[in-house]
Amino acid sequence: MLEKRLFIYLAIVNMIDGFISLYGLENALIGELNPIMNVIYEKHSLLFILTKLSFTGMMLLFISYDKIPKTIIVRGLSIAASLMYTVVLGTHCVWLYMI
Repeated sequence: MLEKRLFIYLAIVNMIDGFISLYGLENALIGELNPIMNVIYEKHSLLFILTKLSFTGMMLLFISYDKIPKTIIVRGLSIAASLMYTVVLGTHCVWLYMI
């Protein structure tokens, strides 16, 4: 049950992060720190947001089909990713407030 809630949280936060990041990148307010996503953004901004949304879609598929692995590794990684995304989203909120 915890894993499902974490996956839902990650799906939502990833989608929000994608749109906020795209806004910041398109308006030259931020730089993409993830080197892989930076290369994708440099190819095309639409590819960037589609990649982010595909991650959200994959998370939702795991949830919909009840195929979330119930291992301690998945739980630990989900918790770590949730904590990191919370920090990232908080950072985004700070710079949005500042502009």
